[in-house]
Amino acid sequence: MGKALVAMGSVLALAVALIAVTLLGFDKPPCGPATPGGPAPVDVRALAYPVAGGTQPADVYLPPGGGAGSAMPAPVVVLVHGGGWFFGDRHELAGVAKAVAAHGFIAVNIDYDLAAPRFPREPDQVRAAVAWARAQAPQWGGDPAKMVTWGDSAGGNLAVSVAAGGDHAGLQAAISWSGPFDLGALGSAVAATGTDYQKAASVADPFIYLGCLPLLCPPTYAAASPALSATPGAPPMYLANSQNELVPLSQQDQMAATLHRLGVAATTVVVPGTGHATAYAATQTAPTLAWLDATLGFTPQPPPVAARLASGPVAVGSGVGGLSAAQRANAAVI
Repeated sequence: MGKALVAMGSVLALAVALIAVTLLGFDKPPCGPATPGGPAPVDVRALAYPVAGGTQPADVYLPPGGGAGSAMPAPVVVLVHGGGWFFGDRHELAGVAKAVAAHGFIAVNIDYDLAAPRFPREPDQVRAAVAWARAQAPQWGGDPAKMVTWGDSAGGNLAVSVAAGGDHAGLQAAISWSGPFDLGALGSAVAATGTDYQKAASVADPFIYLGCLPLLCPPTYAAASPALSATPGAPPMYLANSQNELVPLSQQDQMAATLHRLGVAATTVVVPGTGHATAYAATQTAPTLAWLDATLGFTPQPPPVAARLASGPVAVGSGVGGLSAAQRANAAVI
């Protein structure tokens, strides 16, 4: 009886949190625009990758001089957007994708199905995107032996989850900006000092993602929490988190401790201030790319002269498709 009352109380608290998320706009945290770097003559191809029952959009950003037959095959970075597992799209990371391609990598910026049931479909779709990108890499001038996931916020959880468990999706590196890694511990981590938004999101977002409360389905929370479910053999990981932000720094600490216990290389970066995820893209994109260079043994090559002289921020691939006016407007809002 006592356990039932506790569960009922948790459900009531969750209902209040969900109402707050809806009425106060907590479903759109101030991540900030992703605007690292300056103009770069990269080629964007609007494609789609196969998932169970259909396809999902994927914008592929090719570096200057990229494409089939490139002298040096480029690493392939699959970008996974945030949004509490239930909103947002790939345009959130368009600026990061452009910077990744301008650096010399291939960026595959994906959407994933946000409708319920979300788990385990969302991580499964990220795995599908990695497998598709690996198969397509040679025709893009990419190296299928150098595959990376890079996500922010909820996307950081997905990027690390795919790299940390199972067969590790054959990945060579994984990156998270402000990812939560122990979903059942989020509520207690922010209970004492968190803002109203943090308190609401720490309960509501995992519930929306997993469809249950940690008290009632602890195995599900553990499976969706790479700090609890990571296995040996995972690739090196880069974890960034602001000192005081939406996701408690303790989540990064716990993930790093798990990786170190498993013998997995982990680099942690504590960003000063309160910025969440893409809010620190302008200062953290270059260090993240430098870590990738060192981890993958990749030396960026100078772009061809024609590419260096090209003007404009993005050259959209002719005949392949690009962003519509509505998509560009949506990206500007995000």
